[in-house]
Amino acid sequence: MPIAKIGKAGSALVYDAKVVAKTDVYHSFPTMMDDWILRGGTVGKQAANYVEYHMPGYVNGAPGTYQIGIDTVRNAITHRFFMPQ
Repeated sequence: MPIAKIGKAGSALVYDAKVVAKTDVYHSFPTMMDDWILRGGTVGKQAANYVEYHMPGYVNGAPGTYQIGIDTVRNAITHRFFMPQ
């Protein structure tokens, strides 16, 4: 499922199979939030072919940080997690 025009050359991002397979509450927050996190978040980690965006928020009333990591070569979301405080 493509999302956000944020990948290289403005192409759409896709979800890596390992991201889709994780279904617990901290990994499967609504996908509608992804664009919001990618456009409004801050860069938390960066490496040669990887960038990770962070955005503060809540899951079930608990504060924490949403994290979305992108493999910039494949234009794929390879990390999608809510880190509770």
